[in-house]
Amino acid sequence: MTTACGLRRAVSTTLLWLLTFQITDAVRITPGDRATSAYSRRKLQTAEGDRLRRDKDVEVPVPSNPDVHLVKDLPLLESPLPVDQWAGLLPASADGDKYFFYWLFAPDLSNSEIEEPDVPLLIWLNGGPGCSSMDGLWIENGPIQLDKSSGDWKIIEREHSWHKAPAYVVYIDQPVGTGLSFTTSKKYPRNDEEVNIDFYYFLKEFLKLHADKFLNGSQKTKRSVFFSGESHAGHYIPSMMAYIQRQQSNEKDVHIELSGAAIGNGWVDPFYQYAAAEVAYGYSLIGKAQKNALDQDEKQCQTDLKHGKYQSGICFNLLEVILKQSLGKSSDFKVSQYDARFMEDKHHSRDFPPGHRDVEHYLGNGDVADTSEVLEAIHALPSWEAGQVYMECTDPPYDALSHQDGKGVTEDVIELLDSNKVRLLFFNGVMDLICNHAGNELFLEKLQWKHRKEWTEAQRSMWKAPTSNGQNKQASGYIKSFQTLSFLKVLDAGHMVPLDVPDVALDMMKIFLYNGSFETSPQSLQRSAEESDGSICPDCPTCPAPNPNTPSRNSESTNTQADSATEAEQDTVMTFVIAHSWLGAVFAVIVFLGVLVMVRRRQSRLMADHVYQDHMELTNGYRDEPANDPSKENGTTRRNNNRIV
Repeated sequence: MTTACGLRRAVSTTLLWLLTFQITDAVRITPGDRATSAYSRRKLQTAEGDRLRRDKDVEVPVPSNPDVHLVKDLPLLESPLPVDQWAGLLPASADGDKYFFYWLFAPDLSNSEIEEPDVPLLIWLNGGPGCSSMDGLWIENGPIQLDKSSGDWKIIEREHSWHKAPAYVVYIDQPVGTGLSFTTSKKYPRNDEEVNIDFYYFLKEFLKLHADKFLNGSQKTKRSVFFSGESHAGHYIPSMMAYIQRQQSNEKDVHIELSGAAIGNGWVDPFYQYAAAEVAYGYSLIGKAQKNALDQDEKQCQTDLKHGKYQSGICFNLLEVILKQSLGKSSDFKVSQYDARFMEDKHHSRDFPPGHRDVEHYLGNGDVADTSEVLEAIHALPSWEAGQVYMECTDPPYDALSHQDGKGVTEDVIELLDSNKVRLLFFNGVMDLICNHAGNELFLEKLQWKHRKEWTEAQRSMWKAPTSNGQNKQASGYIKSFQTLSFLKVLDAGHMVPLDVPDVALDMMKIFLYNGSFETSPQSLQRSAEESDGSICPDCPTCPAPNPNTPSRNSESTNTQADSATEAEQDTVMTFVIAHSWLGAVFAVIVFLGVLVMVRRRQSRLMADHVYQDHMELTNGYRDEPANDPSKENGTTRRNNNRIV
């Protein structure tokens, strides 16, 4: 036994000595390498500084009145503009390094009994984060849209545009780096507070520019102000509204009275909304046994979120694993996360929403119309000059905010509801999977606001949109309301309700903006609050976890012999483990040191590359990137993994 132990010690010592010798040689860095590496860093910093100085030369004209931003014509528009509209860039910070792009449309009063002074302002936001609100304008509910049905591209009027509610509707690209909004300092917001500060600054600038439409003589809003949006806008909007309300107590500039928000398929509370098993089971995408297993993963996801792990891989994969197997593992297709009625290729990036690339071609790369002419018409040329090439979704704002993807805004929702000052409508296309109706309803049931019990037991009604009366359609959705909170499930719709059922969506907004009633036919089923949190809710944090291996008191005397046998087996196992643990320790050390060798050798190769590059720069001189190619500056690549537009 002594000889074996001595042999083990000798072998271990020899291996460690050899590895230490080789690693010392592999990671050796000369003083010259350090100097060259520092020089390379200085060169990179200088290049970045030169680029930012070029960006700061971008001049954004300050509009003296709203008509400076009046849109007079648009490329591909064959007829006169269907409605008065204004578009352009306004500052989002006092430093002049951030600008938001907006596009405002006047209301259509031709088929309405509403008088112009009673028409509200509706602010539309898309999600992402980092996805442009031009999706909403061009693809969902704006007055204009691109069309190629006749063979050539042209702009036509949308029949069910939301400005016909009627309402002033403004579409805003935010945060900076999204759509045509840009920053010359590359200071992208990294949390909700920074997003809200930028947005609030812009909103006041917007209202002051268009004061003739929105402010009275005392700089107070003279008409109702509503928000609407979808997907990640369900995170933006409650946070923004709560922030605006808190600022009003000390506001000496513009006083904004908020009236409410209509949030579609919103991403509000990831704690309950990451869960996908229940809705997938309802669509028969999985079976009961599979749901039981997925429920356990959802519990682990919730545990991660409780501990502040907002980028949990388990949470990200809850829906994706279901989708990948939705048509079987051998299929090249899967069910779309945005609409359970449609399929998409597993091996290609998602092409959603339909038509978003056409908008990119029109506003961004000139494939549909001359980009400079388009941007000049909407007063957004400075965006291009600053390096902000339009794409539907961009990476810089997404990357800056993705660290809080699993963080919800329920506290802001509760603050808004308890204030009793604003009305909130959450509406959901029932075919959506990523922001599904089951998760949205569950988060609303769990909201700890002052009328939670009354809301939970509130009556539920079928709703039939007024425009459906002449159609062979019995129901448009189901509504539940109590005081200032309403939840509407919209039938025949996926992630983008205005895209799928535009007539129903317009009827919905007419009713909501003017405080009408959705109740068409109440259901008489009995109602009661849930007695427990259910299978996917978190375990009691203060309760001791049950131990299935702990015997009861009545069985202690009958298990003595079994316990003795078990202890003997454990002693044998422990002896074996102790005797061979040195092998595991040596193996772990070898693996660790081997990885360290590879890392340091890679660093050495990178340093060698820097030396070569520095030599070439000193030989040939420093060369800037072409100033007329801004597409390389803003990192505009469409990412579809976890972004929800």
